[in-house]
Amino acid sequence: MTDDALFEIDELTVRYRMRRRQARAGRYLKALDRVSLRWNQGETLALVGESGSGKSTLGRALLGLIQPASGSVRYRGQELRSVDRTSFRREVQIIFQDPYQSLNPRSPVSRQVSAGLDIHRVGRPGPQRVAIGLAALDAAGLRPPETYWHRYPHQLSGGERQRVVIAGAMALAPSVLICDEPVSALDISVRAQVLQVLAGLRRDRGLSLLFITHDVSLARQMADRVAVLYQGHLVEQGPTEQILQDPQHDYTKELLAAVPGARLRSTP
Repeated sequence: MTDDALFEIDELTVRYRMRRRQARAGRYLKALDRVSLRWNQGETLALVGESGSGKSTLGRALLGLIQPASGSVRYRGQELRSVDRTSFRREVQIIFQDPYQSLNPRSPVSRQVSAGLDIHRVGRPGPQRVAIGLAALDAAGLRPPETYWHRYPHQLSGGERQRVVIAGAMALAPSVLICDEPVSALDISVRAQVLQVLAGLRRDRGLSLLFITHDVSLARQMADRVAVLYQGHLVEQGPTEQILQDPQHDYTKELLAAVPGARLRSTP
């Protein structure tokens, strides 16, 4: 493992127990089947595939939220199960698909952005944590941040709610951000704004970003490298330009064909 490897996944298999009525060939469904993948420090890696391909399962495995049936996940050269959980939770944050479900409707923005600071005891209680929270809102594009501090989720638009979620994650100054379909629940007009926020944070803070999506055009916009999942199998991976210009697997070709203009054309 080289120094620039952030996560390294080796022969990872994850199974889910099936309900009795669904179990025909066996009691378990393989969500991931012997997946091997490397995600480098400072890299934006797009994990692409349709619903049910295993993308979100892989993201949760990287967070240690799922116990694999076999294989291993290493973080900065260390087996994930041996990593100090407190520091890991600060370093690695996740943004989910639906911002409204990610937020407590009964809590103001101030409490939700400061929750991680309280849990990890970052900064002194009071003015210092408020300052960190306001700076995180500003970095997420909610300006002036003071106008959002005492609002509740129902008083915000979908794009504003997702920015609050981003601010809550960034308040801890993580080095790694996992984005699980972060714009799929948003209107088209708002998606570009949220993507600009994520791209700016990646650039300004040197984030390592995992971008989980079914939309290959977003991978083209955001990623340095693309990994394609199909029915729990990793079928193709490589630099974004290479994958979008010269896909090798039929499934990758189908994904590109479904999005006009997503495939890069070779220059003569």
